[in-house]
Amino acid sequence: MFVISLSKTLLLISVLIVTSSIKDVSAIKCYQCNSALDIECKNVDTQNAEMYQHFYKECPIQDEVTPFCRKIEVELLGREIPEERIIRTCGYISANKRKSCYEFTTDNHFQLECECNQDGCNSSTRLKTTSFLLLFVPLIAFIRAHL
Repeated sequence: MFVISLSKTLLLISVLIVTSSIKDVSAIKCYQCNSALDIECKNVDTQNAEMYQHFYKECPIQDEVTPFCRKIEVELLGREIPEERIIRTCGYISANKRKSCYEFTTDNHFQLECECNQDGCNSSTRLKTTSFLLLFVPLIAFIRAHL
């Protein structure tokens, strides 16, 4: 007959409790840069991955929250010379859980912000289609409504 001592049983239960309480938080790698600080950030392209490798970094885990990648396109309004900035970063709190991309305008800037959950998904090439659709679909709807 197989008999386990009380101390071994308590040890086994303790190990199971500790093991089950450990959260599986996995890291993601995102491009992290700001075109206001480094102009190369504007055109991060996965087809030339080596050229942009210095921007490709693992997102740190913060407060046990699983990070995601974010790309923010900002157009500064009301300037003589138009200025566009691209910010690629890690995100921790989703600004819009229903859509992967959203846009808004204030008095001084237009902003398009996209979020994604795969390694390196905030490069230029992967989000261009989404940005195009975000701008193209409302335009078609507007044209159809006014014809």
